[in-house]
Amino acid sequence: EEALAIFGPGMYFGELTIVDNAPRNADGHVHEDCTLLEIRKDAMEHLMFLDRDIANEVLWNFVKTLASRLRETTDKVTFLAVTGKFT
Repeated sequence: EEALAIFGPGMYFGELTIVDNAPRNADGHVHEDCTLLEIRKDAMEHLMFLDRDIANEVLWNFVKTLASRLRETTDKVTFLAVTGKFT
């Protein structure tokens, strides 16, 4: 078991489930008290019809987060490959 990411207040995870229909690729574990908000895919789809401006803002934030996380992963893989630690 390995921590892929550590999130703090205001951060979110699981946004891929709203974008595609693939199963989860990781689980979340908490190490202290927290409050979670779940946005189900069907609720997001309903929001897209109810208020496109809000839905667009949420989806745009998902895109920016996914792009940032992809860049971080690329940097980590590049570092591991360059240092010979990639196994």
